[in-house]
Amino acid sequence: GGSFEPEGWDPGQSVLAPLLRSQGRKHIDLAVVSHPHPDHLNGFLYLSKNFHIREFWWNGMASDLPILQKIIQNIEHKGGITKTLPHIREQKRANVHLEMLHPKSVHAHGYFPAMHLNDNSIVLRLTYKKASILFSGDIEKDAEAHLLSNIKPTDILKVAHHGSRSSSTPDFVKALSPQLAFISVGKNNRFGLPNTDVLERFEKHDVTIRRTDHHGMITLQTNGYKWEIDSLNAETVSLTPAGKPLGQKQPHL
Repeated sequence: GGSFEPEGWDPGQSVLAPLLRSQGRKHIDLAVVSHPHPDHLNGFLYLSKNFHIREFWWNGMASDLPILQKIIQNIEHKGGITKTLPHIREQKRANVHLEMLHPKSVHAHGYFPAMHLNDNSIVLRLTYKKASILFSGDIEKDAEAHLLSNIKPTDILKVAHHGSRSSSTPDFVKALSPQLAFISVGKNNRFGLPNTDVLERFEKHDVTIRRTDHHGMITLQTNGYKWEIDSLNAETVSLTPAGKPLGQKQPHL
């Protein structure tokens, strides 16, 4: 993510870099930008300067954007590689299955020219043993409708477009049937997100919600048979894939 304003708050520098350093990390195996909007891209500039990003995925749009060009330059200068849609393949990394569900256009560049930037967000489904999670970028109703025939029930959903009304359509939520949905959204943001209708939609389907504006940083851990979801301002939630929440605090996995 990142600020819409020049010289604004930088989550790459202020959040991710300290987290990675606290874990003794000097490199990032794989970084994925869902789409090149400031609030999904700009934090990568600091990371690309200060960490070795071995592989970087993006959707190939807005290639003339100066900050994106600088990020790519930093990554390649350190020996990393960058890939756009036609070159991103379904794969396994450390037994984690990475599947790119969208966009998959027949056009040479891989995205859908008729869809706007949000609806061309990279959508990834990750599975490890029995555990699954879907990262939805900022897709809206058109991309969600396009995906309906290609999605399956998934344990955890990163809610699209920060909980905007234009996303998380009833059919999409029903098809995914997540147990937990987490929303990345700024406190007191100017857009009034997440939308009340969207929250009610998830609650109607008995989906547990975690949101960064209320609960702070959210961390997810799994051994492939159980999820543990921690957040700064809420009790830990444990759940089993394709099952019901198990209850409160469990040992770290």
